[in-house]
Amino acid sequence: MKLNPLVSICIPTYNQNPVYLKKCIESAINQTYKNIEIIINNNNTTNESLSYLKHLSEEAGKITEKKIKISTNEHTVIMRESIDQAIQNATGDYLFILPSDDFLEKNAIEVLVNALQQHPDADSICGQWCRVDKEFNKVGSHKNQLHYEKKELRIYDSLRQKTNYFVFALIRAKYLKTMDIWLNKKIQYYSDVFFTNQVTLHGKVVVIENNIAFYQTYNTPRKGRVIGAIIDHSEILYHTINDIVEDKNLKNKMSRLIIAKIILIHFKNKIISLMIITAKLAITPAQLINTFVYVVKMSFLSIMLLNKL
Repeated sequence: MKLNPLVSICIPTYNQNPVYLKKCIESAINQTYKNIEIIINNNNTTNESLSYLKHLSEEAGKITEKKIKISTNEHTVIMRESIDQAIQNATGDYLFILPSDDFLEKNAIEVLVNALQQHPDADSICGQWCRVDKEFNKVGSHKNQLHYEKKELRIYDSLRQKTNYFVFALIRAKYLKTMDIWLNKKIQYYSDVFFTNQVTLHGKVVVIENNIAFYQTYNTPRKGRVIGAIIDHSEILYHTINDIVEDKNLKNKMSRLIIAKIILIHFKNKIISLMIITAKLAITPAQLINTFVYVVKMSFLSIMLLNKL
């Protein structure tokens, strides 16, 4: 085990508010842990942040403590691909995915590295995080937990998509790069949820009580992303149930009735969400119909899987 492992902080960004982007990147640069490389994927940014990224690229060579690598896409890609590009450019032993509108506690990486060193059998170490307003003042917190003794209880939370061990987590590079979460092209925005379900089913995550980062939720929702969330979550639920069905150790622990209930609640919630965004974001009739049909299809396929339990 390395005493001073290299950590890659991967930051995908696209047309981010330059104030948020600068806060994000500076929080990575100013970490107390020194053996860090910062991997930024500029996903064809065209707004004011572009000048900051160009300036950062020019100044990167002058920052001796940290290595900064910036790659630029000629064409905008979906978020999953931007994250993947940053990951593939990383050379660290451990990876940390940092959204470009969020920022870190100054000692975040140091705390996570120490925790992961103490748990050599863990694939990921996840901390806690706080919400902030536009002036970066704390307005709330998120309690990420993994305290169940029985794995099936954790799996039920995974089916409900209630946990997230991808965001604000230190992940072993070998583990993340060999996972198949990037192969599912249908999941465009929520690879983090897919990762969480995969590591819950097949890997090991340790959750610590330390606050690691700050995130903001006050950006205006984008129509494409909101629709993508409905599609992605439906796709992820199906694949999670399929994983359970194919794993004999998991299959024997699951209740068909409870999973059926989760599917029905998921279907109801997604249809309600679709009706709400239709009114608020004025999606087209074609988008409404296509998304509705997709949710119905994936819910039906999920129900059909229960015959194999």
